Amino acid sequence: MENIDRETLYELIFNQTFHFIGVLEPDGTLIDANEAALSFGGLTREDVVGEPFWETYWWQLSDGTQAQLRDAIDRAADGEFVRFEVEVQGADRTAVIDFSLRPVSNEYGEILLLVPEGQDITELKERKQHLQRVNRLNTVIRAIVQTVARAETREEIAQAVCDTLLEFDAYQSTVMGELSPPFVDFEPWTMAGDMETYLDGILDQQSPPLSEGPAAHAVRTGELHVQNDLADLPYDYWRHLADTHGIQSYASVPLRHQGTVYGVLGVYADRTEAFDQEKRRILTELGEIIGYALYALERRDVLDPTAELEFRSAEIARLCRTETDADFELALDSTVSFSDGRERHFWTVNGLSPQIVRSLVESGFPSASDFRLLKDVEESARFHITATDQSIAAIFDTFDGELQTVTIKDDTARVIGRFPETVDSTTVVQAIREQYSDIELVAQRRLLTPTYLRQFVDEKLTDRQQAALQLAYSGGYYERPRLKTGEELAAELGISRQTFHYHLRRAEFTVFCHLFEQAAAPPSD
Repeated sequence: MENIDRETLYELIFNQTFHFIGVLEPDGTLIDANEAALSFGGLTREDVVGEPFWETYWWQLSDGTQAQLRDAIDRAADGEFVRFEVEVQGADRTAVIDFSLRPVSNEYGEILLLVPEGQDITELKERKQHLQRVNRLNTVIRAIVQTVARAETREEIAQAVCDTLLEFDAYQSTVMGELSPPFVDFEPWTMAGDMETYLDGILDQQSPPLSEGPAAHAVRTGELHVQNDLADLPYDYWRHLADTHGIQSYASVPLRHQGTVYGVLGVYADRTEAFDQEKRRILTELGEIIGYALYALERRDVLDPTAELEFRSAEIARLCRTETDADFELALDSTVSFSDGRERHFWTVNGLSPQIVRSLVESGFPSASDFRLLKDVEESARFHITATDQSIAAIFDTFDGELQTVTIKDDTARVIGRFPETVDSTTVVQAIREQYSDIELVAQRRLLTPTYLRQFVDEKLTDRQQAALQLAYSGGYYERPRLKTGEELAAELGISRQTFHYHLRRAEFTVFCHLFEQAAAPPSD
């Protein structure tokens, strides 16, 4: 360092930095510019030294840019440090720079020089803008998912998706519909934006075959198809049609679930390269979400929307803690109703010994009776009880609900039940509080539950047949070795062994006949 004079040191610092740096007279005349700034503009010192800084090549993008710079020079000449972001011109590209103008004064406060400096932040700005666009698209997707989850028809799903995507400023228009299997016709479910005349052109009898278009490709392959360069379209007719409607790029999104494509979503943009890798990923996921929603709607006759309510109670936990400090879970497997109004509940418990389970039921739940252990393996057991109308399961039943599980952990009981989707959760809470005053609703979820076979059982089986079949299943009649005999189950139903087996056999045949789609009549009496 001792061998480097001040002038050489200045040259090293001035010209080896990546930032754009210059030196100005207080009136804005350029005295010098470093190598980074000259190289960016494809200039030599002779091209710019001695010129007003605002008239140099870098600042020729617009009159506004030059005016902004002149104002900054005047302010810096008065002693102010000035800083702003601005776009400047280079030899082969423009750049966004973090520009500053620093005044240099002597000991008397006189401004001797102005030092302009620019840091190229183009890539940083592009990454930030990209992240903002992706975040906006993610927000749009979340809004779509929430709407789709509540939709009742295919048209509602399509309208929600098309309208919401159109709010995203990169997209000009959207359409969702179905291509016929031979790909000769397209049925739009809904559209948003200026799509009607465009679709008329696509579907015109004189237009190229749909089977060769991007939508057909997406449906055929089940994969997202993006057209970022319209010059790659195979027909002049399509290129002209897109250009006429201001379409610069578009994506065809298959609405797919488990290998089946239920439709296609077209997303059109008025700029090129509108679908980068991140947006393609998001649109692909959106197609899968919509595909599942369409699948669920198609199976609406076998799916039933239910509300799952989750409650918390310390009082219920205290009833259990009189017998054990262990954490455990109770799951209600099934309920069988008897003709005299009694209900038999079949439970599975995990985390307790059978002895503790018996004591717990007898001391903590006086509304239950007829405890019987059916099966136990280590700390997992199955048992049944006869419950009264004071139990939580009975309270749930008054709202057409079903108790699912009761989990005791530390000093809190977690109770989960399933109800019809239209249930008034406030009324349910009020009813339970008559027995357990501290019960609190902590979550409510919407579920889609397969119910077709259960509906069939309700419609096709008599009450006696249902009771026989359900009691046999829940009571362990089908397990090996059997947990209960037909005679024991018949006694619980208050009928003879022969009558029990008669109802059970007819119930089995009716269910199996339907399940295997055999066109056979039930056995004769």
